[in-house]
Amino acid sequence: MVQFNSEPNLLLVSDLHLGDPHLAGRSEAFARWLDDHAENLLEERPWRLLLNGDTFEFLHLAPQGGPSAWEGPPDEASALLKLARLSRAARPAIEAMGRFLRAGHDLHFIVGNHDRELLLRPVARLLRRILFRASGLSRGEWKTHASRIAVHPWFYCEPGEVYVEHGNQFDEYASYTEVLEANPGRDSRTLEEPSSHAAVRYFVYRDSDLFAMHHVDDWTFIQYIRWGIEQGPLRGLKLLFGYVQLVIQLVRHEFGRMDFSERPSMRVQRMLEGLARRHGMRLSSLEALRRTWRRPATVFSVVRCYLADRFALVLSLVVAAAVIWTLGGATWTTAVSLPGLACAGALCWWLLSRMRNLDMVPQLERAAILVRRIAGVRIVAFGHSHVPVQQRLGKPGNWYLNPGGWDESVNLPSSFVLARDDEDHLRLVDSPSFALQSTHSA
Repeated sequence: MVQFNSEPNLLLVSDLHLGDPHLAGRSEAFARWLDDHAENLLEERPWRLLLNGDTFEFLHLAPQGGPSAWEGPPDEASALLKLARLSRAARPAIEAMGRFLRAGHDLHFIVGNHDRELLLRPVARLLRRILFRASGLSRGEWKTHASRIAVHPWFYCEPGEVYVEHGNQFDEYASYTEVLEANPGRDSRTLEEPSSHAAVRYFVYRDSDLFAMHHVDDWTFIQYIRWGIEQGPLRGLKLLFGYVQLVIQLVRHEFGRMDFSERPSMRVQRMLEGLARRHGMRLSSLEALRRTWRRPATVFSVVRCYLADRFALVLSLVVAAAVIWTLGGATWTTAVSLPGLACAGALCWWLLSRMRNLDMVPQLERAAILVRRIAGVRIVAFGHSHVPVQQRLGKPGNWYLNPGGWDESVNLPSSFVLARDDEDHLRLVDSPSFALQSTHSA
């Protein structure tokens, strides 16, 4: 096995969603890309691959057993079964990660919201075993090189240099009350669910074709209605019935979630102290970083997100118009009241549209400015939005980076390279020529 004596350069990717059955071919393409990097060094330094969240697609993989297995939140047992299925579905990627380890490089996983199962210790242990087996290393070598695989429940940080976090904590529909515990205040073998994940369990698992729909967050109410009509009467009614059930379940789900608290439990407090020591940060900085999180969605936010407020408004306008016509008939009062009702409805519609904001790009950009100042670093990197960003933050050398996930135009992961100088300071550099060549030839 190759060994290096120098600190590694950083290779940053995010949102690969490996193992997603609706993203066929991604595993093979990622394997080619990673093999290319494993064999080619930048300035004779090894690589540390930072997989910044949503590396594996746990969320879109329905538990085996049908609807009865979807009733409860994700748990340790189902997560272990899912990881075994994902490792088979993404075998080329897993094998490439093994070769990457054997070549002397590091793998660091930052937990995202689609692979939060890695927060469960048995799942993280199984992932390490799968990767070490793929590397071909002996069991004795596993212990020697155990630190080469790391799972970070919250962030990766090098003091003064770089801070890397997935970014879902700045999204109220994908944030958790706590990132260091799987399900705070409840069974530690289960996972807390944000509203967007509960929607998958209550609705999307029951119609797997919905997983193939992309960028629907940007759709308007009319686009959803048009799409529903295009499905035909039978499937359209089925989807409508499922949608009503979904909204009811989500409202119940949010009422049942633990209240958000900025005050961590004693166990979490000890974990924060350990993180501060490990990363050379002040405890007060970690507490300040926690205060930048978005609170998990309220019931009213969930209603807005899933456009239930628009359905309620349309229904209210129809009922009000029917009442006005029934009581007033064909009179001047009715002639004045109905246009007035239409104007009031249009105003309410406009206000509701303004209140529904699902665009994570500006929210993450604002968060990056805050995080850079609090963490005292030059470079902040997020993922989650699936939109690539390279934005200068003030002085030269200060950056907000977001790989954006998978580059469909070349069928390879979008990435950033942070190279070290002789004083171990990191700088953003262009992808090496070998990576560009492999991109164009893939």
